[in-house]
Amino acid sequence: MATDPNGNVYVLAINNPGAMANVDGHPGIGIYDRLTLASWDCNGTFRWMKTFGAAGGMNGKSLGADTLGGIYIIGDLGSTNLLAYAYFDTDTTLGYSNKRAYCVKYDTSGTFQWLNMPQSDSVTIADGTYTGSFDMDVTPNGNIFLFTHLAPGNYNGSDYIVTEYGFHLLEYTKDGVFVSGTPVDITVSSSSYGPDLANFSHTRFSRNHNNGKFYIYGQYNPDYGDLAFGSTSISGTGGILGYPIFLAAFNPDGTNLWVKQSTPDNNILTRNCKPLLDEDGNIYIGGDAYPIGVNSFNGYTFINSMGPHSIPFVISVDSNGNNRWVSAGVNSNFTEGATIAYRNSKVWLGGLYTDKLSWGSFNLDTDAGITGGHLPFLASFNAATGVILSLDTLEASPVFNEPTALTIDKNGNAYLGGRFAEQLYVADDTLNSAGGTFDWFVAKLGSSNCNCTIPVPNYSYTPAGANTLNFSYTGSTPYTDISWDFGDGSPTATTANPTHSYSAAGNYTVCITVTNDCGSNTYCMLVNTDGTSSIGNIPGFANINIYPNPASQMIHIDHANAGTVLDVYNITGTRLMQTTLQGNKDRIDVSNLASGIYLLRFTGKEGKQGSTRFVKQ
Repeated sequence: MATDPNGNVYVLAINNPGAMANVDGHPGIGIYDRLTLASWDCNGTFRWMKTFGAAGGMNGKSLGADTLGGIYIIGDLGSTNLLAYAYFDTDTTLGYSNKRAYCVKYDTSGTFQWLNMPQSDSVTIADGTYTGSFDMDVTPNGNIFLFTHLAPGNYNGSDYIVTEYGFHLLEYTKDGVFVSGTPVDITVSSSSYGPDLANFSHTRFSRNHNNGKFYIYGQYNPDYGDLAFGSTSISGTGGILGYPIFLAAFNPDGTNLWVKQSTPDNNILTRNCKPLLDEDGNIYIGGDAYPIGVNSFNGYTFINSMGPHSIPFVISVDSNGNNRWVSAGVNSNFTEGATIAYRNSKVWLGGLYTDKLSWGSFNLDTDAGITGGHLPFLASFNAATGVILSLDTLEASPVFNEPTALTIDKNGNAYLGGRFAEQLYVADDTLNSAGGTFDWFVAKLGSSNCNCTIPVPNYSYTPAGANTLNFSYTGSTPYTDISWDFGDGSPTATTANPTHSYSAAGNYTVCITVTNDCGSNTYCMLVNTDGTSSIGNIPGFANINIYPNPASQMIHIDHANAGTVLDVYNITGTRLMQTTLQGNKDRIDVSNLASGIYLLRFTGKEGKQGSTRFVKQ
């Protein structure tokens, strides 16, 4: 699922073979319909749908949207023996081919833009079997990054040549033009049937578009062979229990940075959760863990006080893989953490629960008459602290009802999608399954604020004496209320530019919340009170403000002119980094720098220069 800047929601859904798709009374094309792309506006009014299919099968792996009106889908075509005449609605039909991987683009009105299939026209059936896309990430300007496995051969004409089986990151422009390919340092074992790729069937991928680093999150089954990221092998015991999760980080050149995995002899399931990134490069993952014996990830051990049942969780780590926080529910029966989303300093987790689910001070309890049924839940969390903010449910008939996808719009409304077997109750509506195994649904949870915009908060800060900081609101307006939480338990402030004194030096998470008639948004940031937390008054660049100082992950640069070049030097004068600033608010990743003092040199478009220093912790 995805949303666009206008608040429309887009859904990519799987159809059971042998029946024509039907969405809100709108029929598909025929009995080979395999996928449906459908859209509704913010009020739930149906907009349009497209249906894709093939006699040999077709799957959809990922759906993405840019900010320029593009909607992108990637996936694979099925059995090459029956591949002839796959169709993308009535927009384009394929003749016989052994090509499998595809990327197709529509605009937000449902108009077909292009179809790209990177394999060569001469690809063989065998090579086609071991080529496919696992996941996709789309930049705001429409550049597309595909996480793939490729067989030896030529791709995108002859622009990218692969000499051996392996994993690759492929980049395309918003117009479908190939930009580059990058081998990724992942190895899997092979058999006489080819590379063992089953461990990647539910692997998800996200890219930090500020620095090019990317992250892969999945679950390891040792029955499907060996798996290693760089020089680090993933270990698992298999059997009934013994399927751990992994989170791996990579440099832009595809080399492995670090790997984290859970306990080898216990299960944790990633479900449909991606590794999500916030503006500062922090990572969020979700799923559900079995607390039988010791089951840990990155030093945190999962415990269910209600019994030996799977528990849903959300974990945040920084860009170096260090735990920031973990939040887990407890429950009296089977539970899934199925899908995750991030927006506006909040993390959301959708899943299902049976009987009772408790999370923080929130509790859900199914009616006694439907004990044993599986109901959807939706939880939200403060992305800076992991504190749970809300826990909601959808009522349904006492059978298996499972959320599988989640997205958040610009106003903070959540769209939860999934499958249900009999009846699902959303507000005053009752959804009835048409029969068969499952139908799918989309439900909006939030406010009726389609025709207005909630302000997006932000702020900067400067030192004002010992353990005292001046805060300045820099977010969007208008707003009706503003509230500052200074992270030290003191009373909130309600002015735009408060000054706050802390009782002790240190790091504090400061959150600002702004509200108007449409709703509220919150933004949180870690600040330092040691008196050197911000740099200003740079010669020739008086408007630029740099913070925090010292920095460990990111430095924020406010009010630079677009096109200003920033060079970072170490104390011996070696240039380590160069970037062109976008202006107003820039974030520079310094997590790879060693601890020490560095020089920042700014060069304006007219040639003037100015320098300052910052400390890397």
